[in-house]
Amino acid sequence: MNESSFYRKLLLIIILILITNNRALSQINISSISMNIGDIRTLQSDYGLENNHLYTVYSELQIGGSLPVKSLFWKSYYGYWNDHVSKPFPVADAITYTGQSHILGFHVLFNPTEFEKRSPLDVLLLMGVSRHYIRYQYVGGSDYGGHTGSDGSRATNMWEIGIIFKKHLTGPFYAHGEIRRYYDFNQSIIDKGRKRHTFLVGLSYHFKE
Repeated sequence: MNESSFYRKLLLIIILILITNNRALSQINISSISMNIGDIRTLQSDYGLENNHLYTVYSELQIGGSLPVKSLFWKSYYGYWNDHVSKPFPVADAITYTGQSHILGFHVLFNPTEFEKRSPLDVLLLMGVSRHYIRYQYVGGSDYGGHTGSDGSRATNMWEIGIIFKKHLTGPFYAHGEIRRYYDFNQSIIDKGRKRHTFLVGLSYHFKE
């Protein structure tokens, strides 16, 4: 069993348990909203050039809440990035595109530090799924056969795993940092073997203490 398959089955088991338990569904709430910003690995190829837009600014809006199992939480999010490529890369026989993506995702979080009330920092482990709506536009260049590119769009599904470090600031406000890695469902749309990731910092407001 590969890494992606393991996390996929584990997440599906958790979701199945929740949706087949009416009492559990009634205990799910919405208790927080978060704004995040960071960087994300784009879909550009690594040509070994400086400033070739391998990473770009990524912003995200999240809502989340508690699950009816101790130390388990959920969150759903919308994110957006644009690599802002405006001219062809100086690489022979290569087509240059500019890309942007809207992302919708859902995570299940586990907080092991719930068992240790003295911990000054919450550490949460996450796993989830996301849908990436990608749009790309031809900028310039051609391949070995002299063919140019064309605009297009596509969507792909991802499995996600990551870790969140969370610190209470004051009242209902918390600061957090997040590291997340994406795995393509089928490894066909995004280059095979490439693992994309994002780094985020953010501020969250909790409706309930």
